[in-house]
Amino acid sequence: MTTWVHSCCSKESLDNALVSDLVNAIESDIIISSVTGEAVMAHPPSTHSDLSFEDFMEKCIEHNAASFNGGFGRPKHLKLDFKQLIAVKPCLTFLAKNRERIALGDVTVWLNADVLPGPGTSHDSVSIPPDEFIAESQVCVCVPCSHVRHTPNLTLTHPADLPFLT
Repeated sequence: MTTWVHSCCSKESLDNALVSDLVNAIESDIIISSVTGEAVMAHPPSTHSDLSFEDFMEKCIEHNAASFNGGFGRPKHLKLDFKQLIAVKPCLTFLAKNRERIALGDVTVWLNADVLPGPGTSHDSVSIPPDEFIAESQVCVCVPCSHVRHTPNLTLTHPADLPFLT
């Protein structure tokens, strides 16, 4: 069974997700901070976060490598949900530079963006143009979000629902 933490966009929620043996996948949203101008883990309408993309990835890379090599906890698959096109390139540059380190954890990293209108929305609600996202990422795996919530053995968990672990 896959248990996801959804919207893991703060240092505290990431720390809780990484130490939880219940969680084996983390979803986080990515924007460019209005304060620092760097990629951070936040979901609009938020415009800043205490967790930068690079810090998020460093913690996940270190955790996954240690877990895979017999350390504490389960490795965590990652879903990176881009909310702004401008955030894609710096994040993919980081991922490319750290490809070997990410591979040490034997996990999957999904790239996601809202490139198609969801149920009950119009084309005006698409936050990232599909052609531009695909051109930036050069990767396209299309799974309609409306089908994800109906997938058997899939549990979506908000970080606030995890018990506080020390």
